[in-house]
Amino acid sequence: MGFEIENGVLKKYIEEEIDAEVVIPYGVTSIAKQAFSNSKIRSIVIPESVESIGNMAFYSCMSLKSAVISDNVKSIGHGAFKHCYFLESVNIPKSIKVIEYNTFWGCHCLKSIVIPDGVESIGNSAFFSCGCLESLTISTNVSEIGIDVFKGCDNLKNITIKGRKSTIKICNNKFTKAEKTNIVDFVTANSDEREQIFSDMLRLICKLPLAVFLACEHHNETAKKYIKKNITKTIKMCVDNDDAENLTSILSLNYVTKENIDKLISYAIDSRKPEIQIILSNYKNDNIGFGNTFDKFVL
Repeated sequence: MGFEIENGVLKKYIEEEIDAEVVIPYGVTSIAKQAFSNSKIRSIVIPESVESIGNMAFYSCMSLKSAVISDNVKSIGHGAFKHCYFLESVNIPKSIKVIEYNTFWGCHCLKSIVIPDGVESIGNSAFFSCGCLESLTISTNVSEIGIDVFKGCDNLKNITIKGRKSTIKICNNKFTKAEKTNIVDFVTANSDEREQIFSDMLRLICKLPLAVFLACEHHNETAKKYIKKNITKTIKMCVDNDDAENLTSILSLNYVTKENIDKLISYAIDSRKPEIQIILSNYKNDNIGFGNTFDKFVL
């Protein structure tokens, strides 16, 4: 294999063997448009010297399974990995601000994606038809999202929302397509729009984690009322997710009472979540006073 490089620009990959594991030479500063398109490479490693990846650079590399991209890469062109059907893993660099349209269109075998905090916008159809995508981590720093970004991602099971103060994990494989769309819309909406999306949702299993996010991140009164109404289910959700961070914020609202604290501590014990158990027990000690539950305190 070889490369056509001119003034630091990798203009063309010269394929000499099928299923090659390719490491781009250090010193290359950019990868040109369609430089690797339709090649038979199996993996690609992009070094720290590279700052940009051109449009459709790896378009239709059907054998490509993994891509390791340096965090020095500041831009990835549209359709860069489009139709890389068997791509299983790729990292989006922390320096990326925009995920262009069609970037990962049709990466059917891609199972998880983490969108870094620095990303501000996601273009149309960026992850369209990533049918095996199960896990998505997205930050509320994303202020603009295009059309059909996650359309066809029907196997999404784990959605994590990262905010300025807290992280909310939404783990459920029973969401409808509409609910998954609503969750993504919620992440990218402004404060007023988020409250409306939250209010329009019907099922507690989807609505409750978003209520925690609104309450912990924005002190939203509508969300606080919803949590108060469903405080036992809210605390159990934190126990199930081993979520000490948001549990502490929710307990500060003082919605947990003498009537339900012992059952919640017992639930934490039965769930074998010692850190959560300690937090609940300390809350009881500080706000309610101990009873018989502490007798079965188990670490």
